[in-house]
Amino acid sequence: MKTRPRDYLTESELLCQLAEEAAELAQAALKERRTLTNENPTPVSYAAARNNLIEEVADVFVCLSELLELHDWEEVANIREEKENRWLRRLSEK
Repeated sequence: MKTRPRDYLTESELLCQLAEEAAELAQAALKERRTLTNENPTPVSYAAARNNLIEEVADVFVCLSELLELHDWEEVANIREEKENRWLRRLSEK
């Protein structure tokens, strides 16, 4: 019985979907930034931009959930911690 998108789509198609959703997430982040600075005004409200950002994060998460296995998520968690620590170190050294 097919119960997940990966039951219907190839890995290649799932990667294409991830790329599309990641691009939409980038656009949503840029739009929300515009609502914060108002240097380049947009008719979109902060609330609407924030809701769109959250929706796009969910879309990316769904794609990642179809592509990654449990051991991949464990590796992601480890790498995330390393990257977060590096980022904090760079900020504190500034």
